[in-house]
Amino acid sequence: MKHQTGGPLRGPEDMLALAESLAARYAPSRGPSVLHRLPRWAHNLLWALGGAGAVGVLWLTWAV
Repeated sequence: MKHQTGGPLRGPEDMLALAESLAARYAPSRGPSVLHRLPRWAHNLLWALGGAGAVGVLWLTWAV
């Protein structure tokens, strides 16, 4: 359903069509994310660094 731009909204159908066209501009892309495009070794390295950082933060909170 396509709303004619510049014209008045005459009913719920026009409002739905306009909302649909506005939402289509800001919908997330369906392509692969950045993490999926990384090589497997880089993906594993990021997981290891994140785990080490989480353990470090927990250790610091318990040490203080």
